[in-house]
Amino acid sequence: MKGKPFLVLGIIFALAGVVSRLNLPEKTLPPVTIQPAPGNYNRPVDLTFKTESNATVYFSLGPGEPIPYISPVRLRHSAVVRFFAVDSFGNRSPSGEAVYKVVPDVEKPVTIVSPQGGSFTHPVAVRLITDPDAHVFFTLDGTPPTQESTIYTEPIPLFRTTSLRFFARDEAGNREETRRETYRMTIDETKPATLAVPSGGLFNNAIKVSLSAGEGNTIHYTVDGTPPTEKSPVYSGPVEMVRSGVIRFFAVDGEGNREDPREENYLIDLDPPLVSADPPGGTFSGPVTVILQSSEPGQIFCEPCPNAARPGSRLYRGPLRLSESTTLSFYAVDLAGNIGTVESREYVIDRAPPEVILRPPEGEYPGKIRVMIETSEPADVYYTLDGSIPDEKSLRYESPVDIEKNTVLSWLAVDKVGNKGVPGQAKYILDRTPPVAEAQPKGGKFLGPISVTLASEEGSVIRYTLDGTDPTEKSPVYKGPFLLERYTVLKFFSTDESGNSGDIITETYQIPTGVAPQGN
Repeated sequence: MKGKPFLVLGIIFALAGVVSRLNLPEKTLPPVTIQPAPGNYNRPVDLTFKTESNATVYFSLGPGEPIPYISPVRLRHSAVVRFFAVDSFGNRSPSGEAVYKVVPDVEKPVTIVSPQGGSFTHPVAVRLITDPDAHVFFTLDGTPPTQESTIYTEPIPLFRTTSLRFFARDEAGNREETRRETYRMTIDETKPATLAVPSGGLFNNAIKVSLSAGEGNTIHYTVDGTPPTEKSPVYSGPVEMVRSGVIRFFAVDGEGNREDPREENYLIDLDPPLVSADPPGGTFSGPVTVILQSSEPGQIFCEPCPNAARPGSRLYRGPLRLSESTTLSFYAVDLAGNIGTVESREYVIDRAPPEVILRPPEGEYPGKIRVMIETSEPADVYYTLDGSIPDEKSLRYESPVDIEKNTVLSWLAVDKVGNKGVPGQAKYILDRTPPVAEAQPKGGKFLGPISVTLASEEGSVIRYTLDGTDPTEKSPVYKGPFLLERYTVLKFFSTDESGNSGDIITETYQIPTGVAPQGN
């Protein structure tokens, strides 16, 4: 009886929990994950989405309507993937976005053979070098290799005439054409022969060289450049080469037969190549041709490579012509397999002419001002102050221009890559007072011919007529006193250096004809 109250309480709490779960709605947002991660890929990508069991993922590739996710989605081209999940309670996760750049790799791998086939009087260890993401398949019995053939992992020792056939295949599925190298061995059987593994060549790291000449034979060697003798060190284990050098050696068998001294040359190149670009980036007014050059033999890769042999290739094959603004990235791989640092250069194609801003702008001002000429980009500005159209031989703007009278400021802007802006003009008016002109003597009645003089403020131009018509800018310019001998209606006006013109003044001279001139 003592345990029944606790049993009743347990049942009550359990029922309360069930009621709570039945009445309270679930508000947890369903999580969504996408695999593989967004990024750059050189082969098609299979996308998978994961969420909780009671939710459905919806996705779209680009701006289209989202559709339910059912099975992995294969991306063969670059795409922006948008997605979200909705659970059975109607809770919707925040929308996600993932960017995938899918540029298929179509560049076939290339295998470097060291040493190449030929005739030899000693065994050789053949190295097959290819791209890091590729495997080399080979056969030694003359049959064509397949993907079921042996995969190269270490130097191949050859002691007799052999036909080596091989090809490389990378992770993107690109396959090299099957190639053949034949090694003809004419070994003197009366003498021992030493095999060096690996054989001499170019390497991008320290190596250990093993020497073997068959059981019971003794090998003497040197690494200091001197010829080996029977007093030289006896080989007992791999020789470490941490820098470039030559191993010289020979073998002696138990009966005293001695191998002719031989050598293997090892070049240890630990320095990655450097790539230079000409021109080294900058701003240009039109298409630019860029030449890439490595500091040592090898291959250069670039992105983008507009002149590649085939779409998707990143192998540099010659000068690159850039017709639009481009960020060019590049690096080199030398013959030892050292990979250089990826570098980038900016090439900006600027076809936009510069624009000019005047401070203060054109207009009327009460007195002397200083005008600053600003441009929308670095540029040279050429200007005139007489209304003429400027060119690159005109004054070059270097400091604010002083305006002391009515002036027409004309300009031409040329940016640093040679783009020319449209020539412009601005009028600055400092003097609005028209000049006053007068005639001496003034009009009236005279007894005979008289000499008339016109005058106005200094620097002004006076234009006149003697036939009673109103003078214009095309009328004669007054240059000195003139003689009137008959009835004359003189009209004239003055224009000052600021371009202000006075009113037309009329003077009438009544002179009887046939009378001698009068003095003034």
